[in-house]
Amino acid sequence: MRMFTGGASFLLSKMRDPWERFWFAIRDDKLVYYRDKPASEAEGAKFVGVVDLAAVDSILPVDDSSRAHEFVVKGGDTTWRLAADSEGEQQLWICGLYHAINASHWQDYEDGTEAQESVVAYQSRQTREGPLEMQSMLRLWRKRWCILRDGFILVYRKQGDNRQRARIPLYQCEMEEYRPEKEDAAFKIKTDHGEFILRAESSEEMQFWCNAILVEKHTIEALIDNIHLE
Repeated sequence: MRMFTGGASFLLSKMRDPWERFWFAIRDDKLVYYRDKPASEAEGAKFVGVVDLAAVDSILPVDDSSRAHEFVVKGGDTTWRLAADSEGEQQLWICGLYHAINASHWQDYEDGTEAQESVVAYQSRQTREGPLEMQSMLRLWRKRWCILRDGFILVYRKQGDNRQRARIPLYQCEMEEYRPEKEDAAFKIKTDHGEFILRAESSEEMQFWCNAILVEKHTIEALIDNIHLE
């Protein structure tokens, strides 16, 4: 995934009007913004604000906004409202911010011992569970109970079932909307083991799932890539 390290976005801070245009850039675990695009940060360009990504809880698009391509960054009691110039840039920013957040979580694990310890801390970490529909080989939708955990989506027939119906690996997977012209809340996950098509109960619920899956994907990739085997 291409890291979106700089770009122009609108910022509405602490629910104040009107929208103001700033130049944003992701710098390690910080989102910094400037009045204008800096010619060179090495020359001492002064930013006007910083968002600490380590304190961010969620990043979500806003579908019912009067401002096109808006998304919100929430951390504790603070909400930052941002809007990109296009839907494509909005998605790049959301993915880029999640990538920066998760990369910062693993930047200290440089030697094998700490990486192995991080595996122990990571195991049994469950990030989301709930109902999703899965499309069968005959293109029929089947209700399933899905658990997002340990770098996989674990698929069960129903809640409380002990038998897994599918196990979707998220390491180096690709995700995209599925037939958005006909399906409001369906998405496809492409892996080395095949393609999996899932559908949520609503477009909002799909967005929650997709964001959580992206976080889990980047987290497991950062963890695996930072393990040094002897």
